[in-house]
Amino acid sequence: MSNFIKTPIIFAFVLYRLTVLIGWSFVPSLMLMLICLRLDKYLHKFLHPLHKARDKVNEKLGNSVTNTLNNIKSLKFYSWDKHFEQEIIDKKKESMGYQMTLELYYCCFTLMWIFLPWMMNCTAFAVFVGQGYFLDLPLAMEIMGLIDHVRHPMSQF
Repeated sequence: MSNFIKTPIIFAFVLYRLTVLIGWSFVPSLMLMLICLRLDKYLHKFLHPLHKARDKVNEKLGNSVTNTLNNIKSLKFYSWDKHFEQEIIDKKKESMGYQMTLELYYCCFTLMWIFLPWMMNCTAFAVFVGQGYFLDLPLAMEIMGLIDHVRHPMSQF
């Protein structure tokens, strides 16, 4: 509950302070963050069918392993163990293919969120300097700190 109360207060203070410091030069960096939030939500919806397909394959894999272990004596007696072993290996390869695809997307998500504050800082600085203002070290450090504070409240939405 404390985040519910604290988040709007922090967000309002940071926006006010950024407006006082650099005017509206921080708005493009906030737009960049909103675009990344929307992209993140869209890609998570896009990955939902991949999760379902991976879960179905994992369920089939679990059933095959259970059946094989339950009937191991019969399989060994009739020399069917190679066939069932190959079936399990094929399902495991398919499951690993889905898992690798999902992990690749999640790696891209992680990189996007790691580099987002840096991209937001660069965008705000570029717009501020592009408007003809001078950027000194104390101002830059305060802007970077404030933009880092914006990241947490924006991630709540």
